[in-house]
Amino acid sequence: MIRPAFRSAPAAFSFCQPDVILTGKRVALRGHGLLVDEKGSIRAILPEADCPQGAVPFVFAGETWVAAPILAHAHLESLDAPSLPWPRKPFSAWLAALLAWRSSSANETAHSDGLHDSKQSHLGVPKRLLQAGCARFATHIHWAPDEVEAWPWSHWQDLCVLPEFFAPTHKAPSLSSIEQLHARAERACLAGVSGFALHAPYSVSLPWAESLSTFCKQKGLLLSVHFGEHQEELDCLEGRENGLSQLFRERGLRACMGSSRSPLEWLHSCNAMRPGVLAAHTAALSASDLIRLEKAGVARVWCPGAHDYFERDTPDHFVQDGLPLPALGCDSMASNTRLDPLYEARMARQILPQPGPEAWWDALTLTGAKALGYAARYGSLLPGFQAEVLRIPCECGTTSAEICDALTARADLPVAFGRMTAHGLLT
Repeated sequence: MIRPAFRSAPAAFSFCQPDVILTGKRVALRGHGLLVDEKGSIRAILPEADCPQGAVPFVFAGETWVAAPILAHAHLESLDAPSLPWPRKPFSAWLAALLAWRSSSANETAHSDGLHDSKQSHLGVPKRLLQAGCARFATHIHWAPDEVEAWPWSHWQDLCVLPEFFAPTHKAPSLSSIEQLHARAERACLAGVSGFALHAPYSVSLPWAESLSTFCKQKGLLLSVHFGEHQEELDCLEGRENGLSQLFRERGLRACMGSSRSPLEWLHSCNAMRPGVLAAHTAALSASDLIRLEKAGVARVWCPGAHDYFERDTPDHFVQDGLPLPALGCDSMASNTRLDPLYEARMARQILPQPGPEAWWDALTLTGAKALGYAARYGSLLPGFQAEVLRIPCECGTTSAEICDALTARADLPVAFGRMTAHGLLT
């Protein structure tokens, strides 16, 4: 029983009762319901017999409820990328295949600028994730023109949208160009973005990265970056020529070669070794690097499906030296086989089984919420949190361990997202 003293409730409260509720304290409750107010907030978790007078009851027979997943890294692009036959190693070979597909005349949805960021993908990615039970995720997206109407903002109200900055040049930005960048960022903020993204250390010069990082820090916005993803990135930072730098030259660009001795030095130089920063992937870093990121408050995000897609080595260092698990992401269909938060949890457990199913489920919910600044509202079923649930229309266990085992092992588990309100289920 998790409740304050409720004896009665106004009609603007609902009492939503599935068969089993897995709370944020790893407790599975039977015969209980969520008391939900007019704002969709859980006011209490009560036994059925203690349902306050005046609350409207809604019964969800045969269902198990857990907190809805939260993915801390994704993309609103490449929804129909034919990525299965693409080369996986080295990374530059995969990138060349991706760019060729985006610019191919055979790609009917390719834009004139060669970016596959059509409305089809913008709307299709959230829809596919929602169908898999996930309504909230952080997404890198190509920075749209100044006309913010080009972005379908009304469809992204639940998303943490992060326009991505790409500037592979060593040339220091002028004062006027920095002012122009900040003016564009201000306009994007008015449109409702949650922060911004730097593409990667090899594709954004330190002066530009520092400028946007400082802007985000001053505004209290998130900053995300693909970071420590593969060896070619590390080689570029150290100034070693490789396939990635050659690919940049072929496209008339210049990778940021030799800008840092390490990814962490790059992050420190651009004022981003701090809370509010998301480092996506990080498998190419060392355990000591991960510890430094953790101590600095940088949120780590891992995409197990993409890790498996690229056939990368097992990241045993993720579970060394008492490191907490990273939040989970799904990357995009250019480097994955599906968009499904439960698939990411299953792959995480398959690749690194040591932490166990409950720990990986926490990574998909609590840790993801914390990484995105949602820790007080989402990712848990407890009083004070929003009643956003993953509905499982069958019994999948009677204890927290059994339920999390099913969530992180069973590919056949049917699920649906549910947002509870004072009027019951809002789909």
